[in-house]
Amino acid sequence: MLTLVAFGDSIANGLGARGRSYPVLLAEHLGARLVDLTGSAVQISNALDRREGAEGVDIAIIAFGITEAMIRPTSRTLRLLPRRWRRAGWTDPRPYYSGRRWKRAIQIVESGIRWRIKVMLIRLTGGTRWGSPEAYERDLTELVDYLQAIGTSIIVIVGYFGHDDRFFPGSKASCDEFLAINKGVTQAKGILFLDGECLCHRWDDFLLDHFHPSQSGHRRIADRLIALLDTKLSSDMDSPTETA
Repeated sequence: MLTLVAFGDSIANGLGARGRSYPVLLAEHLGARLVDLTGSAVQISNALDRREGAEGVDIAIIAFGITEAMIRPTSRTLRLLPRRWRRAGWTDPRPYYSGRRWKRAIQIVESGIRWRIKVMLIRLTGGTRWGSPEAYERDLTELVDYLQAIGTSIIVIVGYFGHDDRFFPGSKASCDEFLAINKGVTQAKGILFLDGECLCHRWDDFLLDHFHPSQSGHRRIADRLIALLDTKLSSDMDSPTETA
């Protein structure tokens, strides 16, 4: 049986996908055992601490660069907000709301206030990123080197799926910068790359935050990965075997 490991943030983790994230769908198609090392707000630097969990795997999915690249309020301006809004991602719009009528109404109002305040703070005082491009490239290269050293047969770096600049102002240029790093490492290391920028329909394949893919978005991502890996696996099986 094949073993698939997934490294990534809340998108790869399947926030809002109800257990049908693209790593899960891909593993089901391949009949593979999934080692899920993804998590909400996890960054490439955190993945290096989890890499030993990838030992013995056949296929690795690496999905970082978006969380690191998004422009967010600085720590200085966050001090102006209520304490619970200072947590990671709490100034972003909610991806979904409660099914309970009154709770949903409260969440809609609070979410609208939060992201509008975030946008105002970024435009008035500037923003910051959770990771620098230099550190990101170094850590991504180190993770790929590790996976290649332990004999991982196929490594795929997953790119950027897009976001709504209304909710995340100024982030497009930053995300493009990190996307270029993903592509550069892919080429330098001779591994696979999934370009997701135009893969999901905007905004039908996204949750309400226009950042996290919905179930239909994860299905599109999984289908593209399936096609990519099926081609690679077929090519490897068709390659002639060297004999002594």
